[in-house]
Amino acid sequence: MCEDITPIRRVIGVEEHASPPGLRETLLKWGGDETVNRMSSQGELNFRLLDVGEERPARMRASGVDMEVLSITTPGTQPLPTEVAVPLAREANDVLADAVRRHPNRFAAFATLPTSDPEAATAC
Repeated sequence: MCEDITPIRRVIGVEEHASPPGLRETLLKWGGDETVNRMSSQGELNFRLLDVGEERPARMRASGVDMEVLSITTPGTQPLPTEVAVPLAREANDVLADAVRRHPNRFAAFATLPTSDPEAATAC
């Protein structure tokens, strides 16, 4: 007879937004867009988007979320000129990669790509 085994269930949040400070500051400097301006002006929302440190995993535990797949929030580097977008995409990806290294059981991440430069996007 087969044993009655209760499967382990994990709650995984997919495309959980984050906004590294360097990218956020640059988008605001270049005029951003309404989304960036709105998110940056809302204290708690702004803090939560910028946080990929210790407080996010604590909030995840409190909410019963086992893992998040981090993703750079809109508009990413898309509206930026190539010479600005490429290094910022790398920097943003490094921020998320560092969060994944520090919390490998809590985070995974999608890369953001500098779509204004397709060749550079393939190298990110």
